[in-house]
Amino acid sequence: LGVLEAERANVSASNCQGIDRSRSIFEVSFDEAAVEALPDLPGQALGHALLVLLAADAFGAADRLLELTVEYAKTREQFGQPIGGFQAVKHQLAEHALAAVTARGLFWKAAGEFDEKPESAAKSAAMAKAHITDQAMRIARGAVELHGGIGFTWESDVQIYFKRALFDRTYLGTPQIHRERCAQLSGWTQ
Repeated sequence: LGVLEAERANVSASNCQGIDRSRSIFEVSFDEAAVEALPDLPGQALGHALLVLLAADAFGAADRLLELTVEYAKTREQFGQPIGGFQAVKHQLAEHALAAVTARGLFWKAAGEFDEKPESAAKSAAMAKAHITDQAMRIARGAVELHGGIGFTWESDVQIYFKRALFDRTYLGTPQIHRERCAQLSGWTQ
C-alpha cells in the first residue's frame, strides 16, 4: 500500500461516468511513478474497513429511502386517501423498516469488531457488506415502486439513493461473493 501526489509526473486520472453521479470515480494510470510506501498498514484490514464503509453507505441510503417513502406515503393520495393507509403499503413499509433496523445492528457489530475482536473483523465485514447492501437494494426497489414513475425522475431524490444502493451492492464484490467468504471464514466450505 502506498501514497503519491496526483500532481506528480507520470500519473494521470480520467473521470469515469458511473451510474451514481453523486460519487466521483476516476481511473488512475501510473507510468513508472514513484510511490511512497506506507509503513505498518495491514492491507487486508484496510480492505475489510472499506467493506464496512460501503455497508454503512448502503445503510444510510436505505434509511433515507425509508424516510422519503414514508413521507410520500403519508402525502400521496389515491382514491381520496393517503396511500400509506392501504394495508399492502403499510406491510411493505413495515418490512423495510425491519430490514433497516437489522442492518443498523449488523453495521455497528462489524465496525466494533475492528477494536473488540480483530480476529472476527474479516467475517463481520463480509457479512455486513453482503446483508446490508442486499437489504438496501431491496428497500430501494420498494421505494421506487411505492413512488411510482416519480421515483425515477430527476425531481425526486429516490433515484439518487437507488443508484447509491446499486453501486454499494456491486462494488468490491457482490453479496454472493461475500456470503461465500463468510462461509469460508466460518469453516463451512473449503
